[in-house]
Amino acid sequence: RRYAQAEEALLGMILRSLRKDGTVLLPVDCCSTGRVLELLLLLEAAWAADAGLQAYPVVYVSPLGDVVLDQIKIRMEWMSRVVHNDFDTSMGFLYHPFLFQHVQLCSSFQDYAQNYPARKPKVVLASSASLEIGDAREIFCRMCGDPNSTVIFTTSDVAYRDCLAQRVIHDFVVERPENPNGI
Repeated sequence: RRYAQAEEALLGMILRSLRKDGTVLLPVDCCSTGRVLELLLLLEAAWAADAGLQAYPVVYVSPLGDVVLDQIKIRMEWMSRVVHNDFDTSMGFLYHPFLFQHVQLCSSFQDYAQNYPARKPKVVLASSASLEIGDAREIFCRMCGDPNSTVIFTTSDVAYRDCLAQRVIHDFVVERPENPNGI
């Protein structure tokens, strides 16, 4: 139940920003593949359940995103029973939870910038979670002047010591989820 509330809170923050025509950045660690997949599955399910959300792209920016997803697709036996059940029985036909219909992959910031205009609302997952390096930093710098945009950190503050993410959390947090350990 607590996890479901955290998911609802996360989706609520995302939707509020999108409905104000803002971009939502979810900085993620490339090393925590499980967390990235969890977020991608959550967003995919939300977008599949609500046709109105399909106006807002969900983009995963990662130079290895396609490789990771390909490896996950062929290693289903290591997944949880819940994922197996989705794979076997969803909607009465063979369904694969990692064949995303609503999540787009970009291999670089350049690919992202070329295909997704800065002023169009969207949800973006990109690394690094610290905002010190990588595509997330580039995307953050591009969107930080827009008051309707939002950065949502999905891991505990401990992961963000002595970095740009810590300064953003300390200086600019307007809304905190009820779960102090992250969502």
